[in-house]
Amino acid sequence: MEAATSAAVDGAAAGAFRSVVRRIHQAAESAGRGPHQIRLVAVSKTKPVSLVRQVYDAGHRCFGENYVQELIDKAPQVSSLS
Repeated sequence: MEAATSAAVDGAAAGAFRSVVRRIHQAAESAGRGPHQIRLVAVSKTKPVSLVRQVYDAGHRCFGENYVQELIDKAPQVSSLS
């Protein structure tokens, strides 16, 4: 059961990312700005590589980490699967 729950959470990451992007586009339009003027930084601290990979696969490339070691560990795992 735990593996199924984990897969559902992982699958939701890309959907959540797309939802945030839509909201940014709407807010930018309401403010008279272009969405390209806004940078979305996905904070990946404490998140497993599988979740980060979902968002990466959805097209996002700007991630934030608190600790260099976590970035060093995660980055090759995410980008090497492209």
